[in-house]
Amino acid sequence: MRLNLQFLLFCLPVVTIPAAITALNKVLLNLAREGNAFYGQDFWDEFRSSFLKSWVALLPMMILAGVAFFGYRALDDVYAHALPIVAFLAVCSLAYCHSVYSLTMLALVKLPLGKIMKNAVILTLTEMRRNVLLMIAVFVSLLCAILFPYSLPILLLLLFSFCGLANVMIANEAIEERVVQPFTKQDTI
Repeated sequence: MRLNLQFLLFCLPVVTIPAAITALNKVLLNLAREGNAFYGQDFWDEFRSSFLKSWVALLPMMILAGVAFFGYRALDDVYAHALPIVAFLAVCSLAYCHSVYSLTMLALVKLPLGKIMKNAVILTLTEMRRNVLLMIAVFVSLLCAILFPYSLPILLLLLFSFCGLANVMIANEAIEERVVQPFTKQDTI
């Protein structure tokens, strides 16, 4: 709950949301990989070090969110445009998975931003099973918010950390297999 509240506090100025997500991922990665994390120090260090990089990594998702918002506002008949809406939702799902991979990689490995973005695209296109798991975590969270609207204040205390932990654990496996292990094998040869 403390981490979730800290995340929400750092998200209050809207321009800090990408860096706050990366900092949340760093703390959750430490928790998932090592079993312990320093919520304040790890969060703050990652927040400061990845402020600009996280904006670039989250830019595709923010552009699609803007297009989705204005596209939804422009639709007059949803049923007449069902196929384009489904296709757009599929693209948004892939963009969400890309942002999860890229923001997790920002917190996990020290690579140039271009390589992080390239690796995130490759992971998004090759790890479909894990992408489905990423989307299930979001779907379960949204389903809880919709089915239990009176529990929304309680969900706000847990939602971002729960969803972030699920996403980080799923993305960490893919990053470990496809990015970290081949890099360490290359160094040992």
